[in-house]
Amino acid sequence: MGLGIIISGVFILRVKPNARFVAAWIAFTAVVYAIGMGILMLIGCPMKDFAGLHTTSSGLTTFELDCNATCNCDRNKFSPICGRDKSTYFSACHAGCQNITLVDGKIVSYSECLCMQNNSANISQIGKEPLANATIGYCDLECDNFIWYIILFSIFVFIHSTSEVGSMLLILRCVDPRDKAMALGLIQFAIGLFGNVPCPIVYGAVVDSACLVWEMASGERGACRLYDADVFRKFYHGTTGAILLCAFFMDIIVWYKAGSINFVDEQVPPQEEELNPITGKARSETSV
Repeated sequence: MGLGIIISGVFILRVKPNARFVAAWIAFTAVVYAIGMGILMLIGCPMKDFAGLHTTSSGLTTFELDCNATCNCDRNKFSPICGRDKSTYFSACHAGCQNITLVDGKIVSYSECLCMQNNSANISQIGKEPLANATIGYCDLECDNFIWYIILFSIFVFIHSTSEVGSMLLILRCVDPRDKAMALGLIQFAIGLFGNVPCPIVYGAVVDSACLVWEMASGERGACRLYDADVFRKFYHGTTGAILLCAFFMDIIVWYKAGSINFVDEQVPPQEEELNPITGKARSETSV
């Protein structure tokens, strides 16, 4: 982002584009970023490695398998384990594990897991370890989409960052020199009112809507332990893309009105020259 700001600043300094060109570029970067969010919605990693994960018709997420149907596992105790079958289980109970291995009083692995034994018919033996063994934690995700996601996201952020300098200059050049401080103050007020206040609420709701497993404490809902990656990705990028589309339409209006802005050279007529707040004289008369 910093590189885009520097490059755009140097470009404006050297090329000296007019206000309509800058406004058009700002609108272009907004729509590119919005399209980019739509593209990133399609780039993700599936959650197929979670054994037994499915959502009921009532919207309840379960990790039930036939092999653990009689185990009476606690749905509120999320403690994932990784089996030798490369599947992540909700807990050792949900995997039907019978034995544990302790090291210094801590559980490090599980064995004789019934659900993994049921899967072993279609899975070849890995090394010399039995397939019914499991270790604590998630299984490693074999998905290369994360690298492409980072690359594309960086490109879209870079393109959008090139509009920052031009946007600030448009704000400063579309008002009288004496009103610059007021203009910047109003902009910061609008950012706080329409950005800093509602954004945490909106995005907090988006994040919560993608939660599959909530941590429960004394009957109260706590932190989320597991998110639905597909829902999270679509809701998060969809919300951001919609906001940027709204910004694009506002930028089109700015582009239409920007023809009268003297963007390159700012010349203050003598009669409108800013006065020194202490002496009441023009600043050029009081400067040394």
